[in-house]
Amino acid sequence: MSYACAKSFWLSFMVLTIFKLETTAFVKKRAYQTSTNGSYEAFLGCDGDMDTFSLTAEVNSKWLMKLDKSIRIIWIYVSIRAGTYGIAVKDTESEYVSCANISKPKDNAQIMKKIITCSNSEFKYGHKVLITSLEKNPMQIYEVEIIGVSQINQTIIWKVSDSVDTKSKALDNNLDTFYSSEERTNASWILILDATYLMKWFLISIRGGKFEVHITTGDAELNLTTLCKRFSLPGIIQHHTALECDKGMRGDTIVLKKMDEDSLRLFEFIPISNFTLTF
Repeated sequence: MSYACAKSFWLSFMVLTIFKLETTAFVKKRAYQTSTNGSYEAFLGCDGDMDTFSLTAEVNSKWLMKLDKSIRIIWIYVSIRAGTYGIAVKDTESEYVSCANISKPKDNAQIMKKIITCSNSEFKYGHKVLITSLEKNPMQIYEVEIIGVSQINQTIIWKVSDSVDTKSKALDNNLDTFYSSEERTNASWILILDATYLMKWFLISIRGGKFEVHITTGDAELNLTTLCKRFSLPGIIQHHTALECDKGMRGDTIVLKKMDEDSLRLFEFIPISNFTLTF
C-alpha cells in the first residue's frame, strides 16, 4: 500500500467510525473500522474481553488498531470469525508490511484463534495493525492483542515464586528475559494474586516441554478440579502460545507446572482477558 493510499484509507476510518481510548501502562490504543453494525464498535475488538466483539455492517471490511507510539511487535493474537483475512503492520514512516494471511473454513467452529508472527524478520517495530477481510462477509473481531500492550495489572500481584517482590522476569513484558527454575524435576512457577478472580485465557512464551496450568485458592492441593489446561510444545526452543482453560475458573493462585524432566524456562506469562473479581 502506497503512502498516499494509506493516508486516504486512514481518513476514511476517521469519518466512518467512533473510537474508544484505552490507557495501559505502556501505550494508548485506538480502534477503527470501515463501518459499524449497530453498537458493535471497533474498540470491542481490543477491549480485553473475549466475549465482546466488533462487527462491521459492510463486506470487504477493514479494521485498524493504532497505538500512540511504535512498539516492538513479536506476535499478534487474533480471535475472529472464521474466514480469510490479511494482517499487516505499519511503522510511523514506513509502508504497511504484510505479516500473514490467515484462513479457516466456516463450520461448526465459527471462531478462529491464531497467534501471528510477522514473516518479515527485519520488521520489529510498529504502531498500526491492519486486518482486511479477503471475503465478501462482514468482519467480526473478538480480540486482538499485541505483545507489549497487554500485561497483568501489577497492583493485583501479591507474590511471585521467582522473585522476592513482584518484579518477575516472566511478567515484565520482555520476551528476551526469562525465569529459569533451579529444579530439573517437578519444576513450577507460582503467581499469587491479591484476591479471588475468575480466569480463563493466557498468552505464554515458554521453552518446550510438557506442562499443566492450575488455578487454585490458597494452598489447595493440585488435582483435576484445579486443572486449567495440559499442553505440550516440542524441542528446547522458545514458543509463543495461547491457552484457554476448559472453563472459567476461580482462584487466587496460578501454578504452571512442568511435567517432564529439565528446568522450566518461562519468558512471559500474560492474561489476555480481564481478571474478574469474585466474592
